[in-house]
Amino acid sequence: MNKKYLPFIIVAVIALIVLAWSFSGDSEEEKEITATAFVDDFQDLVVSSGELIAKNSEDILGPNGLQRYGLYNVQISEIIPEGSYVEEGDFVCSLDKSDINTKINDVMVELEKAESQYTQTKLDTSLTLREKRNELANLAFQIKQKGIELEQSAYEPPATIQRLKLDLEKLEQDLEQAKENYSIKKRQSTAKMVEAGAELQQKKNRLEKLQELMGQFTIKAPKTGMVIYKREWDGDKRKTGSTISPWDPAVATLPDLSEMLSKTYINEVDIRKVKTGQKVVLGLDAFPDIQLSGTATKVANVGETRKGADTKVFEVEISV
Repeated sequence: MNKKYLPFIIVAVIALIVLAWSFSGDSEEEKEITATAFVDDFQDLVVSSGELIAKNSEDILGPNGLQRYGLYNVQISEIIPEGSYVEEGDFVCSLDKSDINTKINDVMVELEKAESQYTQTKLDTSLTLREKRNELANLAFQIKQKGIELEQSAYEPPATIQRLKLDLEKLEQDLEQAKENYSIKKRQSTAKMVEAGAELQQKKNRLEKLQELMGQFTIKAPKTGMVIYKREWDGDKRKTGSTISPWDPAVATLPDLSEMLSKTYINEVDIRKVKTGQKVVLGLDAFPDIQLSGTATKVANVGETRKGADTKVFEVEISV
């Protein structure tokens, strides 16, 4: 066979095979797909995950007065496991004491300086007043001596008697001036002692308050209940390594389990389907066979972007 006709023969064979396959499909009996129709209510459901929380709870608070002593972010060094049941007064949490220990050490140094200053002021004032008292005693002695000389000068020349009188008068004036100076020095010494004593007492009070505050770094349960970790603004729970501040000092909560509610977040596509007063069915991951009924009581008007979500979501509150 001539090789130049070979391609045309191959193409013709392929075309015949395709035609044969196409016509053979029509010979098979087509199967009908059928279903039984029925009448029922159409349910347009909105499914969302959320959490079951207590309607009322009591915060377990950290120390009161952190800001007063320049403590703004205090780290949680240890906290008991979430869900632990505690009695009133039981240990719940401890806070890192590094910063407050530094504050206490600084105040102790200031206290030592204040005590030293108080002692030095006391010694200085005592010495000054003693010198003034000695001066008064010397002047009084000189006046007494000059008086005796004057008494014994009855037969002395008038000029001598006049000189003794003037000397006595001068000594008496010096004594009055010395008494006035002593009174002033005494008031000054009293003022210095009061100032030094006040500074010393201030340092003592500050140290005492800081030590009391450090005692609050061990946090105990205010009442009996189950410990639930406090949530941060971004939804994360406070745990070991988290920090508290003077403006948000809670480390955990004790929920009142007698009245519960649920919070969930609905995406912006489905939120128009959710209205207050609608009935809600709640399931529990921990107890899949249990279903709770509730009612939507609050639907947020403004959406928010939560951690891990690509779109805006709206908070919905459900009473259980």
